[in-house]
Amino acid sequence: MLKKTVTYEDYNGETVTDDFYFNLNKVECMELEYSVGANNSLSGSIQTLIDSNDFGTLIAAVKNIVLTAYGVKTPDGKRSNSLRLLKRFIGSLLLTLMRRLILLAV
Repeated sequence: MLKKTVTYEDYNGETVTDDFYFNLNKVECMELEYSVGANNSLSGSIQTLIDSNDFGTLIAAVKNIVLTAYGVKTPDGKRSNSLRLLKRFIGSLLLTLMRRLILLAV
């Protein structure tokens, strides 16, 4: 599980620091890897997108990965990623920020 502590400005203009958790289990990794078709892999497709400067499609792929991996760490140490949590995350400024952080790492 990856924990990312992010400081950002919320919609009220206040500076907020939150912890965000991301994790992919083996099944989720396999689903993502082969979601682009039987003859392709996600990792190969991402490299092709980078090489061809197709950043619109690359951003969509990164969004899919982030949303699949996002969750909230429960007190028992497990991850929860309900639809309600995803909708809250999608509606936040943080999804944009997380995509920016990931793309800067590419």
